[in-house]
Amino acid sequence: MEKTQIDRKKVKGIIMILTCQKYKVSRIKRFKLPKDEYEGWKIIYILGNLFLEKDYELENNILKIKTEDSYLHLFKKVVLGEKYLDQIFDIEEGILKVDDDIILNEKNLINFLNSDKKEFIGKIKSKKDIINFDKNLLKKNYKNNFMINYYFKKDEEFKNKYNGMHNLNMIKLRKYNIYNYYADKIGTSGGIYYISKKCYKILINFMEKINFDIFYFDNMSKSYPFLIEDGGTSFILLMSNINMYHNDNMYSDINEENKLSLGYHTNLFKTKKNKINLEILNKINNII
Repeated sequence: MEKTQIDRKKVKGIIMILTCQKYKVSRIKRFKLPKDEYEGWKIIYILGNLFLEKDYELENNILKIKTEDSYLHLFKKVVLGEKYLDQIFDIEEGILKVDDDIILNEKNLINFLNSDKKEFIGKIKSKKDIINFDKNLLKKNYKNNFMINYYFKKDEEFKNKYNGMHNLNMIKLRKYNIYNYYADKIGTSGGIYYISKKCYKILINFMEKINFDIFYFDNMSKSYPFLIEDGGTSFILLMSNINMYHNDNMYSDINEENKLSLGYHTNLFKTKKNKINLEILNKINNII
């Protein structure tokens, strides 16, 4: 008997908003966009849940994925999200990846969705396009204590059952402090970026070959390229001869008051007791 093929819904693209169990109420329910679809681009929120009985579960516009939900595992969650979205939907153009601490400007979002796009568009750290990159430069590594500093005095992150970090601690984490220099220093920032169908399939194929292991040690660069999400994306695409294009208006800090930005990095909840920063919220309302 032939296996029945499930018809995938055709969409222009997906707006993939990355969130987690920790912030699913404060960041999704309170600040979600008023529509679930813009110009043929469907909005899907991504959550990690290690306790799912299947690889993924789509409920309305929330896609739960059987994976760790920690910041450390974010790159894995991003690429798995791209993999399962490509299985669920027939995507024409690509995916706009958005962090959940960014509030989108609807007007600028629509303009971007309707525009012509390169294979990859992001807020490049070097503030210029990366064209015909010399892959030999990716052999360079450097020490970076970013993740160690992030998890310092955050014992609750190791104990959170959704994070899948019970076998880790600060001592073990110190081992993984060698990052890829150029992927981290000149590659894309993580807040918002557009990735074409061709490019996200490159990411999926690469990560499938290493079993989605974020602790994978790259022998060429003698580094751990996949511990930071934007660095992992940049490393694989630069290795794959993909040109990365800079757009300074992909997102901005709310204090910049850039009316052309697709979104605004808010840090609304980085206050005592996770309360909303009303001063920042008022700035956003004035801009949008």
